[in-house]
Amino acid sequence: MKLKILKPGTARIPLYDSLIIEALVICWTLSRAPSGKRMTPMLTNLVLLLRRDGDLDLSVVQADLIVQMSAAKIDRSLAPSRAELGLRGRSHTKPGTLLKSQIPIRNIIFEVLLLALSILFFKYGAQLELLIQKFWNIQPNQTITLFRRYFVSIF
Repeated sequence: MKLKILKPGTARIPLYDSLIIEALVICWTLSRAPSGKRMTPMLTNLVLLLRRDGDLDLSVVQADLIVQMSAAKIDRSLAPSRAELGLRGRSHTKPGTLLKSQIPIRNIIFEVLLLALSILFFKYGAQLELLIQKFWNIQPNQTITLFRRYFVSIF
């Protein structure tokens, strides 16, 4: 077995200095902390506008370097800033039927139906009340309570 003699390698000169990373953090913060994949298309306009307004003190070459930065490099460069914010998942709620039943879902058909029922109730109150009592087999004093609970409270 032959041992290979290792020579010290030369380190690459960093392409993005600290000024460019600081400018990237400013752009990231102003655009409400998106991922690198979502931020890459925005950088062209954002850097141009921030340079025009004097918020970023970058040369043309530095601005071009930020615009040409890949999404993966953006994510790696922003990792310390992202860790400071503590951005994680939005919640730990698992989807289930219990939660679904507690969230009211209103669509246009439901709202039109409620509007029609409320108009009918206020226009033909006594006759509609008798029909509801007969149809659902409920007591006379419960009709108004049910109507207020289910129809008026929604509006």
